[in-house]
Parts: sequence; structure tokens; C-alpha cells
Amino acid sequence: MERTTIYLSDTIKKYLLDISAEETRKRGKRIGMAEMIREAITVYLKKKGKPVDTREILINRMLSTRGTLSDEFEKRVKKVRKKLNKWKIESV
Repeated sequence: MERTTIYLSDTIKKYLLDISAEETRKRGKRIGMAEMIREAITVYLKKKGKPVDTREILINRMLSTRGTLSDEFEKRVKKVRKKLNKWKIESV
């Protein structure tokens, strides 16, 4: 991802900050203006028929633990953690 400067009017910036605060409260995690702007540009490009999913995005999506495998993945991680917690590690 590359950094780009976008000049916004004070009004647009205020609205984005308001929406950011509202979404942060709703989702329980911080939603920044940059994330909202990227999402809006992605939606716009898809609407115009431009391919948006880069190879990097596709790889990240395939490696994501969200979705149907997430519950099973969390169970496996907890099981391994329990086993590791039983180990006694002594320094020499």
C-alpha cells in the first residue's frame, strides 16, 4: 500500500470524524478516516467496473481465520496453549 495525500474541506473532514466516532462506538473497535476513505474508493471503483482485488488482498483473504474455520481454529489454538502451559521450562 502506498501513502497518498488527499486534501479535504473542513466540512468533509468533520463529517468523516463524526462517522468514524459513530462507527467506532458501534463496532467496538477504532475505525479511522483512512479506512473509510479506502472503502469508499473501493466501492466507487467496483461500481465503475475496475478490478480492485489485488493479489495481496486475495492472499490475505485466503489466509484469514475469519468465517467457517474461525471457531475450529480458536479451539485448536486453545488446545495447544493448554499443552504448552503444562510444560516446565528451566533455564540452564
